[in-house]
Amino acid sequence: MKHPLATVLATFLGAALLACGTPATEIADISVATTLPKEVGPGGYEKTLGTDGVATGVFFKAALSDCGAAIATVAREWAAQHGLAAGSATPRPGITTLEFTSDRFPDGMFVIRYTMTPVLASVHVTHQATAGGKSRSTAEFADLGMVALIDNLVNAAKCDTRGQD
Repeated sequence: MKHPLATVLATFLGAALLACGTPATEIADISVATTLPKEVGPGGYEKTLGTDGVATGVFFKAALSDCGAAIATVAREWAAQHGLAAGSATPRPGITTLEFTSDRFPDGMFVIRYTMTPVLASVHVTHQATAGGKSRSTAEFADLGMVALIDNLVNAAKCDTRGQD
């Protein structure tokens, strides 16, 4: 079953933000929480697509497990499917950071960061420009399977790898 976030992500637009003085393109910011905010209605999740084009979502799970290994597997499979080269990887309990480069975007790297606390697991996806690199629009990454990547990262953050694309 497709995750509803895929529909939202299919329409994502470009957004470039500055992070630490180096241009970064925010692609997604997703959380899995043990306690839903009261504004979240029936269905167990809240998803949004900001005016800046960044896909965000908060999903509910009664208890969280460290799903860093599942995040790493999804990220590596995505990178392999799209010809990206793996850069540094920092897997630690509760924190996993992976970097991938592409010949099509030689002035930066994709960074997928997973962090976990007792009540919140977060997945943050950006394209970080290297020194002298330029900000990019998320629209430039559309043919890299971002919709499927985000769907699969949501499932991985919940330690649910069934139904991955």
